[in-house]
Amino acid sequence: MTGGPHPTLETLGEDLILLSPLTVSGSINAPLRLAYGLMGSELIRLVADGYVELVKGRIQPLAATPPADTNLQEALNSMRGSPKAKRWVGKPRKQIQATYLRQLEARNIVRSESGKSLKVFPWRRWYPVDRQRHIELQRRLDQIIAARNPLGIEDRSLAGLAYASGLSDLIYVERKEQRERLEQIARPKKPGRLSRHGDETPEPRGVATSTAIDAAHQAAIDTAVQAAIDQAVISAVDAAISAAVDGGGGGGHDGGGGHGGGGHV
Repeated sequence: MTGGPHPTLETLGEDLILLSPLTVSGSINAPLRLAYGLMGSELIRLVADGYVELVKGRIQPLAATPPADTNLQEALNSMRGSPKAKRWVGKPRKQIQATYLRQLEARNIVRSESGKSLKVFPWRRWYPVDRQRHIELQRRLDQIIAARNPLGIEDRSLAGLAYASGLSDLIYVERKEQRERLEQIARPKKPGRLSRHGDETPEPRGVATSTAIDAAHQAAIDTAVQAAIDQAVISAVDAAISAAVDGGGGGGHDGGGGHGGGGHV
């Protein structure tokens, strides 16, 4: 979806991983329920790209041409039978987190180290190659939390899934106000008011020219697409939160020993 209306959604899943706090040694300390966030990010991206739509809470595939992204291909293949969004997000693919990490390593964004504890138990840790992206993502999340204007789709998606994944408890350990604000973004009291452009479609007045009609038609299409993505964000975040609660916060974790609510990956 490079060059589309929401280009930053393309990296939404990997951004969640790279947003994870770092341990003292510098390895990525991802939350145990990150897999739900990764599933939610794929649902949002598939809706934004027009591959699926949500109808009464169910995922309906639309496009016949498969997406180029292999993660989205796997996601789309698992959506046969129009599953409920909540159920689909709540059952992460095996090793989904490890898959994303290996892809990041292949692009030299992270590197891995492995070994054995007591010469028996294997372990693997992941380190960001360039910490600047981690710092920039942290700064972006801080800015989203501080913003008081309605949020756009990209910011809402990142903040909502960061909360659903359990990142708020790791990033803002001693900052209650930030944690509460992130929860407010993830669980808005007035769902549907997520976008800066959702209620700004002008209606033609009087006798419209063909140009005005075309513009109004395009605006209507844009609004419909925006509404669909809004709904995908709501569904993905709600599903991820519900799955994490129902699963005790540990479902879908695929690597490393955890402590303090997070785990080395």
